[in-house]
Amino acid sequence: MRISPVFAILLLSGATTPASAEVIRILRAEIGQGELHEGGTIGQHGVSLSLDNKFSVISDKTGVFIFRVPYLPPTCIVTVSAGQEHRQVVIANCGAAGPPGPKGDVGPPGESGAPGAVGERGAIGVKGDPGPPGPAGRPGPAGPEGPPGPPGPAGERGPIGVKGDPGPPGSAAPQ
Repeated sequence: MRISPVFAILLLSGATTPASAEVIRILRAEIGQGELHEGGTIGQHGVSLSLDNKFSVISDKTGVFIFRVPYLPPTCIVTVSAGQEHRQVVIANCGAAGPPGPKGDVGPPGESGAPGAVGERGAIGVKGDPGPPGPAGRPGPAGPEGPPGPPGPAGERGPIGVKGDPGPPGSAAPQ
C-alpha cells in the first residue's frame, strides 16, 4: 500500500499518544483510487474499530489503524467507533448522492430462466362431470375371415314350384 509522506508523518506523530487514552484521531479520510481511505490513531494496540458498523480493523502495535475499503457513503459522512468512543468524519473527494431522477422506460423482457424443481404433489381434487363424447373415429381395416359356424336350423318349406320339362330317358334296369 502506498502512503503519502504527509500521511506517514501524521501517523508517526500520532503514535506517541499515551496508551491509556482511547481517543480516535483521524489523520486521513478521502475517496481515492476507487476506495475509501481512512486512517488515524487510537492510542492503543489491538483495539477493534468499525466504520459505519460495516467494516472492521484492529489497530497495530503503535495504535495506528487504516481502513481501505470499496465503499461510497451516501452522505459523505462516516462514523468510526471503538468501544464507547464514536467519531463522525467528513470524507474528502466525496460527492453526496443527489435526489433520485425520474423513472425510466421499461426495458425489454429478459430471457426466461431455467425451469424450477418439480414441486410436491398436491391433494386430489373433486371428481368432475364427464365430458361430452368425442367424434367417431375412422373405421379400422377388415379383420381376417373367421372359421365357418355350425349349421343353422332348417327353414320353412317353400311353395311348390312350376312343373318342369320331362327329363331324358333313363337307362335300362339291370336284369
